[in-house]
Amino acid sequence: MGQIENAEVLQAELRRLVRADARGPELVTTMAGFDVAYDTDTDLLATAVVVLAAPG
Repeated sequence: MGQIENAEVLQAELRRLVRADARGPELVTTMAGFDVAYDTDTDLLATAVVVLAAPG
């Protein structure tokens, strides 16, 4: 199994842990997101992280 297939299997396993019916916090004050990319041809790794303050 290749890297993409392994990632898809892991994503399916983690999906079962998500609770869409659970109540979240009353007030969101901070949001964050990140991404990672890897180029197998050049062995370069790029990452980005963003943290934002929510209005309110």
